[in-house]
Amino acid sequence: MPVGMDVKGEVLQGIEELEKMHTTETSPLSALELFTRSRHALAYSSKAFFNPGMVGQLYFPAEHKYAIYMLFAPASMGLIVSLVREVKPFLSRKREKKVE
Repeated sequence: MPVGMDVKGEVLQGIEELEKMHTTETSPLSALELFTRSRHALAYSSKAFFNPGMVGQLYFPAEHKYAIYMLFAPASMGLIVSLVREVKPFLSRKREKKVE
């Protein structure tokens, strides 16, 4: 499943925000700073998850489309055959009336 560069960037930014929460190089972060960084990480992950390019791939991967087509193929064959059986007599009667 190909992932766009914009989605990749959003995921990496979210991970970066989470990593900044755990690095305490000089001084520990305050509760407000922790909350802000977690909120930013959540926003980046949500933007990546609900990206229009990703939503379609999440709900309709190619394998699922083929599976649906395979389910409807046998049912549609019966409908097509019965339609042909009904149309043939109709067309033959129409031709007979045209000849007369």
